[in-house]
Amino acid sequence: MSTLYSRSLISIVAALAIVLWVASHGVYESTGIAHDNDTVSSHNAFATILTSTLGNESEIPNFEERYLRAARLLNFQLLRNPHTRNRNGIPLLILVAPDVPQRHRNILIREGATVVPLESHEFDWGSQPQRWDSLLAKLNLWKLERYHKVAFLDVETVLLHPLDDIFEDSATTIRNTAYSTANTPKNYMMAAPYESLVKLDTQVLLNQNSYKERHMSTGFLVLHPSQSHYNYYKSLFHIFDKNDSGNPEEALFNYAHRADGPMPWQIIGPGWNSKEATQFDCEQGLKSITHHWRRPINDSFVGDLIASSLDEMAAYLNH
Repeated sequence: MSTLYSRSLISIVAALAIVLWVASHGVYESTGIAHDNDTVSSHNAFATILTSTLGNESEIPNFEERYLRAARLLNFQLLRNPHTRNRNGIPLLILVAPDVPQRHRNILIREGATVVPLESHEFDWGSQPQRWDSLLAKLNLWKLERYHKVAFLDVETVLLHPLDDIFEDSATTIRNTAYSTANTPKNYMMAAPYESLVKLDTQVLLNQNSYKERHMSTGFLVLHPSQSHYNYYKSLFHIFDKNDSGNPEEALFNYAHRADGPMPWQIIGPGWNSKEATQFDCEQGLKSITHHWRRPINDSFVGDLIASSLDEMAAYLNH
């Protein structure tokens, strides 16, 4: 039996199981568009960002459809798939940029996501407007003050296990600011994995000196929304070169939450998310993968997992 046939058969069986599970637990209930006057009872939320302005990637055929598919998969896995869905009714907020087509928004709403429209901003970012617009879009996460904690997931995140326990991780405790400056909030929370590769069997000592020079990953964050945080980040814009070709998100967040600063970031254990996952990582209990579809998958086992997840969603949506 070929690998492709086996994978397809397994995906179909899994999709049928999902359909039967949904039939006994309810169907899609579209959450719709979130506005400022909406009443939301959830204590926490997952969130991602969907935009059609992605720099040079806009030259790639069908890139918009591919990112939409990634958002739909994340929504399906967080809300519907019984193997990966969160168990506490935590919503998924999809922050959509003004350039995201209405037909894409309608698809996401119909499939149960909460779509949060982002406002258009007029800033002069120099020669790197798209990079800085991406940062500004992410800063809108701190405006979601109706939620106590928000777990931000890159739109290309693929789940292997439920993620709702992330909100109970000790790294996501709200902390007092170490010392005050003119613009720092009184308390904060910023938790993230290392940007560098860390295997699941590696023990990390959680002290200030151990990660003083290491950078956080900005594709998997847990944060405490507040307007004061948003204002603080914007107050730091002036110290960065707007024409720098680097990653302004990483530069801003790693500076604002440096180990010797007023609001040092906290480490989320390596088992929550990985950009370079292997079969060993998955077998050790890795909970999610961030895979950029434009890059090749080095590990065939991981590639099959991602392909099977897409097959399960397709089978379910077409049942």
